[in-house]
Amino acid sequence: MTIKTLISTEVRKLGESIPCFILPAVLTCPGATSACKGEPSETGKEGYRKGAICYATRGKIPFHFKRHLANWDASKENNFTDRIIAEINLLISSSAINGSTIRRFRIHPAGDFYSQAYLESWFKIASAFPDIKFLAYTRSYMLDFTGRPDNMKIFFSIDRSTENYPIQKLPIARVICKGDAPTPKAHTCAAKCHSCSVCWHKKIDVDFIKHN
Repeated sequence: MTIKTLISTEVRKLGESIPCFILPAVLTCPGATSACKGEPSETGKEGYRKGAICYATRGKIPFHFKRHLANWDASKENNFTDRIIAEINLLISSSAINGSTIRRFRIHPAGDFYSQAYLESWFKIASAFPDIKFLAYTRSYMLDFTGRPDNMKIFFSIDRSTENYPIQKLPIARVICKGDAPTPKAHTCAAKCHSCSVCWHKKIDVDFIKHN
């Protein structure tokens, strides 16, 4: 019996050099607002949401919705942390054979930290790989992020509908909609993670321009 891998390496924006773990958008996002979620697609296509500002409800990510659901199920199992650590070790070994190195890991191109226990599993995973920078954007403001290791970078995702949410002292990733002023001194994302390392390495807020 073949066990499917949980880690993805085919997200175009990230490139093959940045592996990631993806959960189903909206379903695993306890801090999602109505602006995040939009409305279910009129076509009924799983994963798609009409009018959402969430990037993960558009493009090619929803085509893999069933796989993301399977990842969600796997994340609830007792062996989840060990499985991810084992898969990252395999990626490191494969990269070494090809003459490359895994330096960055993206948590949740879709989905979010849906519970404290799940968040802390990522603390353990990141701690196991101090030479890899882990990155995530979240609206799970209700969780406690103080236990994250130094190599795990967290941004709180906000937009005009979340301005009054209680924010812990973490960098901000803001979705800029039409009519919004840019954030002072923030880096504007160019959607080229494979060639940009600002979010992983610099202490700076980031603006994401909402796609039409």
